[in-house]
Amino acid sequence: MGQVATLRALDATIVGAFIDAGMADTAIYAPPGGDAMPCKVLVDRAAQFFGDVGEVAGRRIVVSLFLSEVPSPARGGVVTLTDGGEQFRLHELDLLDDSISRWVVTDV
Repeated sequence: MGQVATLRALDATIVGAFIDAGMADTAIYAPPGGDAMPCKVLVDRAAQFFGDVGEVAGRRIVVSLFLSEVPSPARGGVVTLTDGGEQFRLHELDLLDDSISRWVVTDV
């Protein structure tokens, strides 16, 4: 198994444990103009962002999607949490690696 496959398998194990512990959510991702798909997500409701000299400039909500489940998340896609129906629209890509795509989101 290569590095990308190993990383994605590790992330799947970790997010599964997070779901069991109530630290992650199951969701539905609906891309703009595409078919919805089930997925698991991490929602951070108080992610800090920083100003020019390193000061905390504010907080924002970020949603992490796992590329093994959602291979091509896109701006404007909507994540709907299956427990409670809360919705987030993907606004700005914050981080992308071989396994996770993390987005700054807005409420729908």
